[in-house]
Amino acid sequence: MFACVGIGAAGNNIADEFAKLGYPSIAVNFSKTDLDSLINVKNRLHLIGSEGVGKQRNEAIRLMQNNWESTVDFITQNFSQPSIEIILIAFSTSGGTGSGLSPFVIEILKEKMTDKIIVGCPILPDNYEVIGSQINNQEASEELSELDICVLPIDNQSLLRNLNKKIPKNILYEEINNKFVQLIHQIDSYTNKFSKNGIVDKRDVIQLFSTSGVMSIIDTQIADFTNFKLDSKSFNEKIQRSWKKSNIFAPIQFERVLRAGIIFDGDEKIMEYLHYDKLFDTFSHAPIDLFEGYYHDGDGKVLTILSGLNWYYNRIEEVDTIIEKHKNSLSSVSEKVYKSKNTSKMHLFDSISNKPTATSNNSRSVTDILSKYAR
Repeated sequence: MFACVGIGAAGNNIADEFAKLGYPSIAVNFSKTDLDSLINVKNRLHLIGSEGVGKQRNEAIRLMQNNWESTVDFITQNFSQPSIEIILIAFSTSGGTGSGLSPFVIEILKEKMTDKIIVGCPILPDNYEVIGSQINNQEASEELSELDICVLPIDNQSLLRNLNKKIPKNILYEEINNKFVQLIHQIDSYTNKFSKNGIVDKRDVIQLFSTSGVMSIIDTQIADFTNFKLDSKSFNEKIQRSWKKSNIFAPIQFERVLRAGIIFDGDEKIMEYLHYDKLFDTFSHAPIDLFEGYYHDGDGKVLTILSGLNWYYNRIEEVDTIIEKHKNSLSSVSEKVYKSKNTSKMHLFDSISNKPTATSNNSRSVTDILSKYAR
């Protein structure tokens, strides 16, 4: 059902984790060294023109003019089988290769592979990253926001904020990659399980991942009832608090959620406390569709899939503030200019339609897409 394309070093590492679990995976990079360091991904595409781009987005985009056909052909040839329905494109927004190529590749794949759901999985930098990485993030996020797709924004800063401490980069990246892959794996696994009380099947998951806008997946552990009053109000509040922490994804904007999936896995007796009439009160607009699955093999958890959320503009504004603090040093660096956007609450995805899928009826030519990203 799921497959992964990793673009750039960070995306390659996520693809490697998916391959470790047996999911079809592809790694794409200008750096052969990065590709050679992978353990599990066998399908690797070494892009021509440079051995890495040194975090320069414009250089990656320029070089892509001679690489896009081989990249798209490589992906379509490896992921054409009907069993693959959702293709996750994982990449860092802070580097050069991933942030420069991925919006471009996603847009072309969406036009070329109309029978697949293309999902953007950008990895956002933490607030301690250098200013050049923050600028790359803003530019890549701006381009990504214009695409009519589901976006799963993996946020390094969210994990650091929840841990409430700094940890070494290698540990941070390993933990966030593992968490992300395991969340997708859990969703996939539940579609193959039977339950007498109702299931979330593959068609439900397709609906969730084909909804345009931001998605967040939250795993709420409910087995520990220490200092916890077991009633409907407290049960709902515990789930809502976990949404607000958002774990490894960009902080949720609580204006709207178009669709939601709720997977309960625990003691059947606890199910009576899960009341949806109050659960979505934290949103200004409740979901138009709700997919429910109830299983009883686990030790007690609720897995929530929220799709069609508003763009992560609060996170964008946070990065704009960081860049603004460095504007004096930026003014002396002519090759790196960034103008922060006024990201108001009417920013991106607010006019999104309520269509069940993100498929566009108006096909665009590759030439149009190429000209859009030309530097």
